[in-house]
Amino acid sequence: MNLATEKATGITVAIKSVSIEQVSSLGKERHIFREKDLLNSLQHPTIIKLLKTFKDSDNLYFVFEHAINGTLDDFVKLTCKNKVGEELVKILFA
Repeated sequence: MNLATEKATGITVAIKSVSIEQVSSLGKERHIFREKDLLNSLQHPTIIKLLKTFKDSDNLYFVFEHAINGTLDDFVKLTCKNKVGEELVKILFA
């Protein structure tokens, strides 16, 4: 993931790029469309929103809200490393 600033709004977004050549060579076209459809359908306050998608001649791009406080993966790593208590986890994911 890379961060970018949207010129029109000044909002920071996260961009995931996927190689069209790699998707095609692995026969994963259906998977990419399914991922896009699934991400578009998710509407929950604790799930990062897919804002838009676009492509150029080499890549497909998924533009997401920027997770200012980190990702779920960051939280899991922190939890495992520092043994964050069960009560904190319940509060964060309630």
